[in-house]
Amino acid sequence: METGLIGGAVALVILLLTIWVIRTVCDVVIFLAFLAAVAIPFLIRISGEMAQEEVILLAVALGILMPVIT
Repeated sequence: METGLIGGAVALVILLLTIWVIRTVCDVVIFLAFLAAVAIPFLIRISGEMAQEEVILLAVALGILMPVIT
């Protein structure tokens, strides 16, 4: 009887820990995606590789695409 309760408690703790780890990893990925949506056009504009209009279009596209991906 006690072994079943201990096993159940351990399983519950492992389940909760797993859920917490998965949610934390997902939060980090979402944060990085939104950070990239802001930073990439800014960095491209600084490098001078694209015209300002293209950078604005890229920023708008990433602003629409990143929430859909996440």
